[in-house]
Amino acid sequence: MKITVASSRLSWTVFSPVDLSFTPSRWGRCWQWLVSALAIISIVLCTLPVFTRCILLFTAATYLLFSMHFKTPAVSRMRWHLKEGDMQVFREGQWLDVSRISTLMVTRWVIFVRLHIDQRYLPVALTVWRDAASVDDFRRFSIAARMGRPPQLRKAVDLESE
Repeated sequence: MKITVASSRLSWTVFSPVDLSFTPSRWGRCWQWLVSALAIISIVLCTLPVFTRCILLFTAATYLLFSMHFKTPAVSRMRWHLKEGDMQVFREGQWLDVSRISTLMVTRWVIFVRLHIDQRYLPVALTVWRDAASVDDFRRFSIAARMGRPPQLRKAVDLESE
């Protein structure tokens, strides 16, 4: 079987590891402020008892203050070997293996991913806004999310082969 140079380059480009770096997003921050402002306005205008409104306002203000304080993303880097289906995320100073992806939603502006990590009990929710990565990184990640081999399929194939 003869493989041309163009097709070998294409297959190498498509199945090369996707290595992404994430930064805090301005769009994400704006949406967070907007939702918090709407929540506070709704609490002030509602007809609940004053004590209940005070508790809800305190909760909304506390959420807003904590979200301003923690600006770093939960996951700062990601490696995804598309051909093998191996995925790793860099979190808390170490690389962690992803066992499966339970939720994945790709839009033009944002990508939502819920990752299950072997070393953690709870899943990690990753929201990647368009401005949280470079243009090429966001494009590669969205294509990989749509067409790449997810980690749970690799684990299922490994179990069947044993």
